[in-house]
Amino acid sequence: MINNRWILICLISIAVLAGCSSPTPAVTPVITAPSSTTAPAFRSSGGDVIASGVVVPTRQANLGLVLPARIKSVDVVEGQTVEEGQILVQLAGLEQMEAAVAATEYNLLSA
Repeated sequence: MINNRWILICLISIAVLAGCSSPTPAVTPVITAPSSTTAPAFRSSGGDVIASGVVVPTRQANLGLVLPARIKSVDVVEGQTVEEGQILVQLAGLEQMEAAVAATEYNLLSA
């Protein structure tokens, strides 16, 4: 009976000591830009550090249209800053789409 108590006390002590140990520091991932195909030129300039890099946008959007339609006009150019609610693309045949929506709403009301 005494041996079982000592084993139990040892197990509890080990569990308490393991819980008191300091956690390992978290590893923070470093995001790197894709490297270019040309090797950068290195030169020693008395303690200065020379490095090369690639500039990438912080936010980017790829637009796609759900409806099959022809594009009437594109009102912005690549690289232009746009504001919320600004029209980017106008589709041709808008009147036909509005008529189809109105006909569908009429059919829904009459049903």
